[in-house]
Amino acid sequence: MLKGRAALEAALASARRGRGANKYHVAPREERTADGIVFASKAEARRYQDLKLLRSAGHVRFFLRQVPFHLPGGTRYLLDFLVFWTDGHQSFEDVKGTRTEVYELKRRQVAELYGVEIEELGVRRRTPRR
Repeated sequence: MLKGRAALEAALASARRGRGANKYHVAPREERTADGIVFASKAEARRYQDLKLLRSAGHVRFFLRQVPFHLPGGTRYLLDFLVFWTDGHQSFEDVKGTRTEVYELKRRQVAELYGVEIEELGVRRRTPRR
């Protein structure tokens, strides 16, 4: 009976999210597209637009998208933005909606292997359940 109840609860949760809904609640493609580029989230698309404005205002020299960091085991971490500021410093930015265990592991590996501190933008902090 427990197996049946778990299946029922999973079906109800799926129905609440809507047919074909993503578990991370990703917005439709049109809402996360800017300049013909489809981003992983609306927040990432907004950050892209912000960086373009900062570049035209003279605060950012240039920025790169989806910068790969190669990790042990043939895996890689894709950084959302590598920003080169006009004052000479660089920022390594990742726009996050939810912090996952895989992300945490890869972020630590990048820090250890490359000495890079990733700046997380828009992270929803998980609050402990009471």
